Amino acid sequence: MAFVPGYQHDVFISYANIDDEMSIPGDSATRWVSTLRQMLQTRLDQKLGRRDAVKIWMDRGGLEGNEPVTPRIREAISSTATLVVVFSRGYLRSSWCLQERESFVQAVGGAEAAASRVFLVHLEEIPRTEWPQTFADDIGYWFYHKDPVEGLVTRLADPKPDAEEKAYWTMLNKLRTEMARKLEQLAQASFTPAVVPPEPPRNGRKTVFLAETTQALMVDRDAVAAFLLDQGYDICPTRFYSRDPAAFARAMDSDLARAALFVQLLGEDCSIRTEELPQGYEGLQLERARALGRPILRWRRKDLAVENVRDAQHRQFLQDVDVMAMDLEECKTEIVRELRRHEVKEELAQPNGVTFVLINASPQDLRVADAIGNDLQQWQIDFEILPDNLALDEALASAEYSAIMVVYGGCPQDWVQQRVRVLRQLALGKKTNAPLCAVYVAPPPLAQKEPLRCRFSSLRVIDHATLGPFLQALGAP
Repeated sequence: MAFVPGYQHDVFISYANIDDEMSIPGDSATRWVSTLRQMLQTRLDQKLGRRDAVKIWMDRGGLEGNEPVTPRIREAISSTATLVVVFSRGYLRSSWCLQERESFVQAVGGAEAAASRVFLVHLEEIPRTEWPQTFADDIGYWFYHKDPVEGLVTRLADPKPDAEEKAYWTMLNKLRTEMARKLEQLAQASFTPAVVPPEPPRNGRKTVFLAETTQALMVDRDAVAAFLLDQGYDICPTRFYSRDPAAFARAMDSDLARAALFVQLLGEDCSIRTEELPQGYEGLQLERARALGRPILRWRRKDLAVENVRDAQHRQFLQDVDVMAMDLEECKTEIVRELRRHEVKEELAQPNGVTFVLINASPQDLRVADAIGNDLQQWQIDFEILPDNLALDEALASAEYSAIMVVYGGCPQDWVQQRVRVLRQLALGKKTNAPLCAVYVAPPPLAQKEPLRCRFSSLRVIDHATLGPFLQALGAP
């Protein structure tokens, strides 16, 4: 019995025989597709909570060349809830893979209905212009690695899975998590194969916009996506955007409108910039997130040698004050912390619903604090400026604030650092309902000042350009 009522099978694996040949003669464990099928069975069962929870169909009959799809295979496709496509040159050149795809699309009620049920497993790099129209907008799951320097493409888990090959297990986890969710949605709908219902409601799940990255960061992006899916959050985009900048922006705006948080992962490489796209796709995505007022979280690895990045524009992009430098695991934690901060933002506000911000500034920076206060008034946010002669820790003990900002302008670095230590103790003590904490960097930029040598993961470093997204995180109108 299949997990999804009304079907004989939950998953049909469509592949070219050449991709399941033994990489090492005589070693059946080196059959790539068969190994994937076994891994999916185990991990889907674990995700859905019982042994043999799902029924996976994979033909082992060995169709070759232009043989027609047999009635047995056609029957299996027409009674299967989802389709896994092992996408390769061999798949594209197989006429029976084409027949399987067309049979599945017809069985579920057309290409639009099939789009959310096809899971595309990439074994190699194939230009998108060569992709079948059925999944032209799909993103899929990248089971290969392309060397950014040599351009050499290597299949993951080749000849067979290695416990140390993190990229393979990360991608497999992402695949099984999203497949399990789709199967649960279909099972809850309890429909017959010929009728396709509307997508089930999201039940209040928050959505994270996980920005498009370069190929070198795909493993990190997929690791974050798999983690967030496991935590119960949705991820977008779920489709490939047009490369035309205007069309890209329109599609992105549609997804951003339902996202609670914009997350951008940055690395040493950047996308190609053109006359129509002077800031690359990294800059375009950040621009749209800021324009729509989305809360923003940007990350790079703390061991990235920014000074060695050859592209000057991208090097400056990596040095923006709101880019957090930390390990990927810390980044995952910080994303969830940011999302949960939104979930409890009512608790952060004052009982009368007013957002209240404390600004701490030295005498040299009082004019900067006044300017911040003027900005807050425009956002209809109440504020208080705490002068240097009053202790920050005493002020925090006597009142509740939605956010605290320490101004770093002309004051000494150690003055700011001492206050950052106070904010860290506050964050540790209050945990989930702690106020937002930030260091506001006034001119000159941080690159020209003594660096902050005391930081903690939830501390924001902002400037005038990033003040708006910070205030959006407070639920400002």
